[in-house]
Amino acid sequence: MRLRNRLLGLAVLALPQLAPALSTGLAAQDYGDPDLYVRIVPNLWFANVGGLQEFGDVHLAVEDSVLEWAFAGNVHVGKGRWRGIATFSTTSMANPTELTSEGHEGIEVNYDFGLTELMLLASVQVGRFDSAHALSIRGGVRWVEQRQTIVGEVAVGEHKETWLEPVFGAEYYTSMGARLWAAVDGDMGGFGLGSTLTWGMGATLGVSVAKPVDIFMSYRYHHTEYENEDTGYRWEDGTSQGWFFGLNVKL
Repeated sequence: MRLRNRLLGLAVLALPQLAPALSTGLAAQDYGDPDLYVRIVPNLWFANVGGLQEFGDVHLAVEDSVLEWAFAGNVHVGKGRWRGIATFSTTSMANPTELTSEGHEGIEVNYDFGLTELMLLASVQVGRFDSAHALSIRGGVRWVEQRQTIVGEVAVGEHKETWLEPVFGAEYYTSMGARLWAAVDGDMGGFGLGSTLTWGMGATLGVSVAKPVDIFMSYRYHHTEYENEDTGYRWEDGTSQGWFFGLNVKL
């Protein structure tokens, strides 16, 4: 399942590379709009989260989880070259696993893992407005909360970890005709302030179905390395990825 998702994700990531050849000279969506606008973007997230987790003397792998629920969304407020972006995503998943910590090896437990992220960004377009393409750079902060509940023969209990980190990135957007558009973006964050390091990338393919409404699908991948020496919590080789399907509504 993960291999298939990654192959499909790579296919979506490759779509924007064809965009320059397909574009028709239309103005890129919203960029250069002299009027204040708001875009609301609710979407479903078919989440896949995994990583190696340590807290106290507990070591376990979060993998092959059963998705309980997940959703995401973002809001854009812009004018001209500038826009503010707020994004939100949350998911919960569960699975049986075995502890790998010393003294507890092979003990079977059930975990319920939750991940919530909120990101606030300022974005500015660079380059010309009279084009079907738009390149913007972004910067801001990301707040992360991880929640873990473990039940088994050994009463492990619950743990919650939160952190705030800086994040920087860029987005390339292009129109590919009267209705079709694509975008690709990437970001990096943490740098020892919050997480040790995070990086991510994604691609989106959208279709305009009515003047104020687009539908879209995205594939996103995000990698995190995090350690808190004060609490002893560690999230190693952490990944969150998956498909997003939603609406893009301009008010």
